[in-house]
Amino acid sequence: MRILIKDVIIKRPILSVNNKENNITGVASMLIEDDSILEIYEEGKDIGINYDKIIEGNKKLHAFVDLIDIHVHLRTPGLEYKEDMITGTRAAARGGFTHIVCMANTKPVADNKETLKMLNSIIKEQAVVNVYPVGALTKDLKGTEMADIDGMAEENIIALSDDGFGLNDEELLYKSYTKGLEYGLPVLLHCQLGDMDAYDRNSEIKAVELSLDVLKKVPDARVHIQHVSTKESIDLVVWAQKNGFKVTMETCPHYITLIHADIEKYKGSAIMNPPLREEADKEYSIKMLKENIINVVSTDHAPHSIEEKTGVNIMNGIIGLESSIPIVASVINDTEKMVEILLNQMSKTPCEIVNIPYNQGKANITIIDLEEEYKLNINEFESKGRNCPYDNFDVKSRVIATICNGKLVYEYKK
Repeated sequence: MRILIKDVIIKRPILSVNNKENNITGVASMLIEDDSILEIYEEGKDIGINYDKIIEGNKKLHAFVDLIDIHVHLRTPGLEYKEDMITGTRAAARGGFTHIVCMANTKPVADNKETLKMLNSIIKEQAVVNVYPVGALTKDLKGTEMADIDGMAEENIIALSDDGFGLNDEELLYKSYTKGLEYGLPVLLHCQLGDMDAYDRNSEIKAVELSLDVLKKVPDARVHIQHVSTKESIDLVVWAQKNGFKVTMETCPHYITLIHADIEKYKGSAIMNPPLREEADKEYSIKMLKENIINVVSTDHAPHSIEEKTGVNIMNGIIGLESSIPIVASVINDTEKMVEILLNQMSKTPCEIVNIPYNQGKANITIIDLEEEYKLNINEFESKGRNCPYDNFDVKSRVIATICNGKLVYEYKK
């Protein structure tokens, strides 16, 4: 199938299989054939080739390649009442992501070769976007014994993580870093001390300190600090980067929009781990995101049932795949700066962190209207989850179309 994307705005040259040296920016068109970008055409150039489908950019829509969310909970296998491979990847497509990285806290935990083999089979059969599984660092995510990393590496895991649980044993951290280095895999860390309340900001700060102290013993290992929520944690990572360590960090839309006091208003939909912090932390995160010091925007998409997000024992987590781009764009409120974030912290940098080829001619393209304003309606979401505080929020930026491996997997219909 051939798809013509006509008269879209390109801010960074997009490479095609026929021209990997082009410098075309501004208004341009692109022709997609099968799973590849066949050619990029400057504005006004006669294409002269038949096509099966056309997407009109009208010289106002922006085109981006390889948008990725490296922190997603798809709940498959075993927890499909929360989310399944079909609904989760459709949510990703609707949110504009052509690549997502799924965490290991499934049932059974993705901590062995057999479970990864099963998960990869489900991905192959059901996913509508590219899905890359993460292998657990420790057995059952318990932080006491290393998982079967050698076996999981045979099933093409893309990273290692015990996300949802802090790994605070120095010996296991050291082994995790050395195993990651052995297989060329980044270690994604949820930094939280198990013997401290997560609402105590020092629980995160001290865990980041511990992670960086151990990294000094394996300085070539690659470590990514997930969902930083405090100013101090951000500054610690900045220090490590300035001192030559291969460490990166991410924020999530909820840490740049909400604060701890908002829990009273949004109840269970505003309860997550790490928890929401204070106004100063939120503003600092926004500042560091705008300055491209925070390296990645992820969603930590974590769907739960309505029952699990109400009552007494509320589970941590918020959905985010379908609200991420409009929420971030609304906070930034600067089209050119949002373009930079989409080009860097939501595509190029996270792709590099998890070793996914970026901008190499594959037809993984997202078309976005960065100026459209509307109210977010969570009842339109593809995700099974409704644990989202952003319903009826005034937002800016709408995903118009998502093309993954040359297939139109989402198109906005007015």
